[in-house]
Amino acid sequence: MTAETKPHVLLPLSRGAVLFLGICGALFLLCVALRINGSSSSFWYFKLGELNEAKGLIAGSPNPTRSDEWMVWTPAILSQLNHRPPMPVNNSSLGQGAVTLLMSIPVRHYSMFFRPQLWGFFFLDAERGFAWLWNAKIFGLLVSFFLLFLALMRGRLALAILGSLAVSYSSFTQWWFSSPAMLPEMLTSWALALLAGVIFFRAAAVWKKTVAAVIFIWSAINFVLCCYPPFQIPLLYLALFLFVAFIWQGRQSQFHGGFFWLAGSSLVALALLWPTFEQCRFALEIIARTSYPGSRHATGGTMSVGKFFSGLLNFFDTEQQHSDSFSNASEASNFFPMWVFALPFVVRKNWRRKHDCELEEGAPGLNAILVALAAFLVFFGYYSIIGFPEWFCRISLLGRCTEQRSLLGIGIAGLMLTLLALRRDNRPLLSGQSGIVGAAGVAVTLFIYFLYGRIENPLMLSNPRFFLLFTTATALAVVYLCARPVIFGIIFASALVLNNFLVNPISQGLPALIESSAARHIAAIHRSDPDAAWAGYESVTLPQIIIATGARVLNGVKVVPDLNFLGQLDPAGSNREIYNRYAHIVFRLPSVDEVNPRFELASVDAYRTMVAPTNPALRNAGLKYIVFPRRLSEAETAVLKLMDMPSPNQIFIYKVE
Repeated sequence: MTAETKPHVLLPLSRGAVLFLGICGALFLLCVALRINGSSSSFWYFKLGELNEAKGLIAGSPNPTRSDEWMVWTPAILSQLNHRPPMPVNNSSLGQGAVTLLMSIPVRHYSMFFRPQLWGFFFLDAERGFAWLWNAKIFGLLVSFFLLFLALMRGRLALAILGSLAVSYSSFTQWWFSSPAMLPEMLTSWALALLAGVIFFRAAAVWKKTVAAVIFIWSAINFVLCCYPPFQIPLLYLALFLFVAFIWQGRQSQFHGGFFWLAGSSLVALALLWPTFEQCRFALEIIARTSYPGSRHATGGTMSVGKFFSGLLNFFDTEQQHSDSFSNASEASNFFPMWVFALPFVVRKNWRRKHDCELEEGAPGLNAILVALAAFLVFFGYYSIIGFPEWFCRISLLGRCTEQRSLLGIGIAGLMLTLLALRRDNRPLLSGQSGIVGAAGVAVTLFIYFLYGRIENPLMLSNPRFFLLFTTATALAVVYLCARPVIFGIIFASALVLNNFLVNPISQGLPALIESSAARHIAAIHRSDPDAAWAGYESVTLPQIIIATGARVLNGVKVVPDLNFLGQLDPAGSNREIYNRYAHIVFRLPSVDEVNPRFELASVDAYRTMVAPTNPALRNAGLKYIVFPRRLSEAETAVLKLMDMPSPNQIFIYKVE
C-alpha cells in the first residue's frame, strides 16, 4: 500500500498503461474465441489407449504431475455441465453437500456473480467456457498485479509490467496454476482487494470510493470462495502487515473515512457470503472432522534452509528433473528468492534514514512498506524453519498453513520487496568498487548454498547442473545489484517466462475428454440410463473419465466423503480413519475368501477398497455399470456382462446383472 498522496498518483494510468490493459483484453478475447487453454487433458489419450487420436495439443506436452487439473478439476467442470439438470449445487459424484460451491466449477447459484472467471460457462459452449476460465486466470493475474505494482511504484510502467510477469511466471505460480486450490484467482482477487482498500483512505470523490467498495466486495468474496486456507492464510497475513505499515506511515494524515469504508464494505461482503456459508455448512462440518485435511495441524519448523531457498534450484526443472528432496515438480516449485539480496538495502535505507524511494511532493517514503515486507518474510521464515508453539499456531491459524504452502506468501512478499527496493532514480543499487565487492560476495554466498544443497540433492546437483544453476543464480543476482532497474526487470522477467512458459502446455479445446471414443461410449450409455450409478475398478483414473460425462459415480475423487454410503460398507466403523478424508477412491475386486469390504490407505489422499459389485451397499446405491482397465476372467464375470470395449485393452464396460 502506498503513502498518503493525491488520488491521481495512486494509479497513474498513462497511455502505455492503457495500451497494456487493452492488449491483455484483446488477447483474452482472442484466446477464448480460439478455445486456447493450458490444460494437460491430452494426457488422457495415454490413459485411454487412444494415442492415434490425440488432438488439441499446440505446444508443450501434458504433464502427469498436473493430475489435479486433467484428472480432477477439469472432469469436475464437465460433470457439472453434463449433469441433468446442469450445474447443480449438489453433485454426489464430487462429494457430499454443497461441495460444488467450494470448488472452482460452474454452479447455478448467486455466488457465481462474484466469480467472473466462471461466467463463460453460462453463455458459451463447454470448450470456450473452459478457455474463458483459463485465460481469466492468466490475464486476471497479469492485470491485477500490474495495477498493484503501478500504484506501489508510482507509475513506473515498465517495472510494473515486468513485475506482473515475474509473479505470473514464477515457478511456484505456474506449477500450481491449475490445481483445485485456485491460486491465480486467489492472487488476482487479493491484489484487487488490496488496491481497492487503499482508495478508501485517500481523498477521493464519493463515487470513486463507491466503485472501490464494489471492487473490494467483489474481490473479497471471490478470495474467500477460493476456499484453500493453506494459501489464503499467508496472503491474509501479508495484507495485514501492509495495512499496519500503511496506517503507521500515514499516522499524521487524515484517513478520509477509510476505516468506515473498509468496515462497511467488509460487512456487506460478509452479509452477501452468509447464505452461501449456510448452504456449505454441512460440507464444511464434515471437512473439519476429516482425517485429512481436517485434522492437519502444523507448528512449523520442519522445512530445512535448503528447501526454504529452493527457488534457486527451480531453473530448468521439468516433470522428471527437479530437486531430489521433493516428491514431484509441483512440490519442488518455489519463487526465486531475489529478496535476499534486496534485504540489506532495506536495512541500510532505514538505518541511515535515506529516502531514495520517496514519493513526490514531500509525501512519506516507502520505508514503512519495505519494513513491513521484510518483517513478514522474517516472521514466516521463522515459522517455516524454526516453528512456533502449538498454542500460538492454533490461535493464529498458522496451524492450517503448512510450511510448504506458506512459500506462496513468502514469494509474493519477496517479489514486492525486490522491486520496491530498487532506486527511484533508475540507478543501480551498487556501482564501481562496491559493485565488484557485492558481486564477489554474492558469488561466494551462492556457491556455499549450492554446496550445501548437494547434501539434500546429490542426484540433481551433479557437476554440470551444479555449475549451470550456480551461474544462472549468480548472474541474476549480480544484474539485480549492478544493472539499472529496468534492465534487471527485463532480464529477470524474461528468464522466468522462458523457463516456465510451457509448464502448462498450449492446447485447443478438450477433445480427449469430449471427443474420445471412451468418453462418447460412456456418455451414450449414461444418456440411455441416466439414473444408474457407475464405478471404475482397479484404476485411479477410470472413475474420473466417467465423472466427466455427468454420470453418478460411487468412487473417484471425493472432496467431501459420503460417510453414510461408506458407513454401509463398514458398519462397525473400524476403517473410518482411512475413508474419512478428501481422497482418490480406488475400488478393487476382493479375493475369493474375502466376505466383508476391506480398506487400505495408499497415501494421505488416496485409499483402496476391496469390494464386490454384488455388495448390498453398492446395489442399494444403484450400481449398474462398472468400467475396468482389463478384460475380466470367466470366474470374475459371474454377475457382470461385457457391454462395450470402446478402447481395446484399456477400457471395458460391464453391466451388473
